[in-house]
Amino acid sequence: MVNDIRNPKSVRFNPDSGGTIRYPHLRRERLGGQAQAAMRSEVKKTMNSAIHILIVEDDFIIGESIRNKLINLGYSASALATTGSEAIHTAEETRPDLIIMDIKLQGQMDGIETAANIRSRFDIPVIYLTAHTDEETLERAKLTEPFGYIVKPFEPRELKTAIVMALHKHKLGKELKESEERYRIAIEHSNDGVAIVRGDNHIFVNKRFLEIFGYEQMEEVIGKPISLTVHPDDRRRVMKNNRGRQKNESVPSIYEMKGMKKNGETVYIEVSATNIPFHGEPASLAYLRDITSRKQRENELAENAEKIFQAKQEWESLVDSLSELVLLLDENGDIIRSNRGAESWSLGHPGNSRGQTPHDVLHPYCTKFDCYLKDFISNGLKDSAAGKPAELEVKDETLKRYLDIRIRPIRTQQNGTHQINESFAVLVIHDITERRQAQESLAEAYEELKETQQELIQIEKLALLGKFSSGIAHEIRNPLANICASAQFCIAKYELDEEIKKHLRIMLRNSEHANKIIKDLIDLAKPSEVSLEPGDIGNLINSVCDLVKTRCEKQRILLHKKISRRLPHILMDKERIEKALLNFILNAVEAMPKGGKLAVNAYPHFDKGQVIISILDTGKGIPQKDFDNIFHPFFTTKRTGIGLGLCLADQVISSHKGRLSINSTVGEGTEITIKLPIQGG
Repeated sequence: MVNDIRNPKSVRFNPDSGGTIRYPHLRRERLGGQAQAAMRSEVKKTMNSAIHILIVEDDFIIGESIRNKLINLGYSASALATTGSEAIHTAEETRPDLIIMDIKLQGQMDGIETAANIRSRFDIPVIYLTAHTDEETLERAKLTEPFGYIVKPFEPRELKTAIVMALHKHKLGKELKESEERYRIAIEHSNDGVAIVRGDNHIFVNKRFLEIFGYEQMEEVIGKPISLTVHPDDRRRVMKNNRGRQKNESVPSIYEMKGMKKNGETVYIEVSATNIPFHGEPASLAYLRDITSRKQRENELAENAEKIFQAKQEWESLVDSLSELVLLLDENGDIIRSNRGAESWSLGHPGNSRGQTPHDVLHPYCTKFDCYLKDFISNGLKDSAAGKPAELEVKDETLKRYLDIRIRPIRTQQNGTHQINESFAVLVIHDITERRQAQESLAEAYEELKETQQELIQIEKLALLGKFSSGIAHEIRNPLANICASAQFCIAKYELDEEIKKHLRIMLRNSEHANKIIKDLIDLAKPSEVSLEPGDIGNLINSVCDLVKTRCEKQRILLHKKISRRLPHILMDKERIEKALLNFILNAVEAMPKGGKLAVNAYPHFDKGQVIISILDTGKGIPQKDFDNIFHPFFTTKRTGIGLGLCLADQVISSHKGRLSINSTVGEGTEITIKLPIQGG
């Protein structure tokens, strides 16, 4: 909703900003979904490349390392500076979007002094990079109002999180400053005088206030009592209203008074006032309009003409100041009167729309028989005649705006009772495009934060698992080794009957299985480095399908492969990718114990620099309640197995900088989509 500067309750006064009037921000609502999150993740890489980052690091090797990390994250590291003076010069020349600044720099200026200089001149967000976290350094750094800290050494995800949050914080701060400046200009150039009074004294007035009362300097009014500008005839009444308002008593919020100019002349004022907090104490915010000319005319008119004129002024002062488009409609839906908002909607003078319908004015070239605007106004007029309001929030494709449209009945008073005037209705149209866009931006930021939280939770779980695995590995492996050695020794040394040998071999197999589980646990908690080499992913997929071909035939599963011949070679750890793909395909096979269809597709997406692999089965599907747990260690719905397979497979895809997504419907099947980066893509 756009704030109305003539509605006193829509503003807040901030005394710490030099007398700036602040307007409250609108609450943004949460939107999103799986489809939006997936779309955003694909677009994010392209968006990152347009962000230019300046690195300020006096150690060239560390600087180049940071540059490589930024490039791997999809950002553009536009320059590397090693001294404060070089950083200031580069910032002035290139105007980067963000600066990563080492606090300790060689030369006359350290990172903190350099950041302070850049902040005062260019308004570029700075993230401090340091291995020093002493209190004195942090206190100095705080004075420059940095947008984040990164402590050496750091992980790429920490760098990415700091960059995303810094850019988002800087964007919001910039938008807030622009918003405050717009509203400050609106107040300063308002046709109405604006004053804030605490106790009986003025603590803020705008230029129009000075003009109304004939003063030239703020100092002539600020700190002075309101009696300075109120005529002696009205001082008692006005001061009583002011004091009562600050005590939350029931006093008039809109009234007229006689004011007194600096030269002693009388001026007639219309006041619209409300109470506001100021430094924790009550104060009054008032809008003052010079109505001297109107009063002079009213005194020359008859009583009836005076009432009509007053009603007209009330309409214009209350409605014309609104940014919303306000239309008075007759029972046929034709416009009788519009407010000044018509001008901001590019509809010309308010009188130009008289006699037309809102549809003709807003959609002049629309030929749709079922246009939503026609239908809403038609039904809304019927509701209005019955005394019911009508509301609609919609995206108008013709105007390319989000609109909040409302129709309200008009009530009149006859013989002491309120009645609905069926001959008229009020149509109010509010442009809420900025609010909706802000809501969408907040939803995107929330989804990114949620993803980051999930990653941190997973990291913590794996860290705990690592401690557990390391602790038990030694204690279990030694007894298992003794069991294996003893069983092998007995088989080789003694002449045993076949039944005993059979049980000894079972001991060996189970010992090997237990060793494999321990190895999987250690790999999951502390994965070893992947060995990336160029490889043919198409041949690898074919070989994995060949491994399960016999089992598919045995279970009456129709295996269909569609591997593109245009698949490029990619950098991969062949053994790990093979195990991950085999795990996904075996899970699909196990989901179809009574047969079904298994489709394995692979194709390149050169525009996105990816190889996309799809594994689709017609099995039983995954229940929604299990979706958040399927990649957690030890989660399984099988009678056999310990629930490490999918977790390890997901880790393999992540170590290849790939992405994994799962869509599943109970009773219909599951599709796993794997996206791996193309070599050099």
